[in-house]
Amino acid sequence: PAVIRALVSERVDPVLFQLSRDFVGDTAETVALIWPEPLTPPPENEPLTLGAVVDRLASLSRSDAPAALGAMLDRLAADERYALLKLATGGLRVGVSARLAKTAFAEAFGVDVDAVEEVWHGLTPPYAPLFAWGEGRGPQPTTTDVPVFRPFMLAHPLEETQVDLKDYAAEWKWDGIRVQIVHVAGETRLYSRAGDDITASFPDVASAFATPGVLDGELLVRGEAQGGEAG
Repeated sequence: PAVIRALVSERVDPVLFQLSRDFVGDTAETVALIWPEPLTPPPENEPLTLGAVVDRLASLSRSDAPAALGAMLDRLAADERYALLKLATGGLRVGVSARLAKTAFAEAFGVDVDAVEEVWHGLTPPYAPLFAWGEGRGPQPTTTDVPVFRPFMLAHPLEETQVDLKDYAAEWKWDGIRVQIVHVAGETRLYSRAGDDITASFPDVASAFATPGVLDGELLVRGEAQGGEAG
């Protein structure tokens, strides 16, 4: 977003842009509408297909991004600029739930949706092993060779009104984030409570766990409150 604001401020009066942004309420939409026509027509290139845009954005370095994005915006109409900016900033939401995608896949290939659900979290887009299985070109992915997410067992209230504490153990509830770490077939992945793959956010944690199995726990930043080095 900061890169996009800087780009439009070079081409449009910054005060006008800010007033327009406040009125419209969305940066991408404002930029798409207010972006001026280039002084010199851009060279005739191949059409900007969705695949080409995704590949281009994925390959850009931080220093190359402004010029490349500006060149693409110069070639597009307002509605196309809006789609590009939403795509570039990760704000392009289409409202399709993961469950709907799994169900559609199962119905399209005549497979069990529960079998799809079981391995979904362990696969990454574009889900090539899943399509290979559905089309009969490959084996069915299983949890034995994919580090999949297992649904968490969350806390729930006791039904009894009176309990005997000798049957229970208590521990401190440290405030971190609930995670699951999985190591299968030589690969380790870290999942959030919602089943999102957050391995890339904590590579040091993932690389330190190489024991086959699954651990569920709280991910903490160790500090004085957790006992310092002694903790």
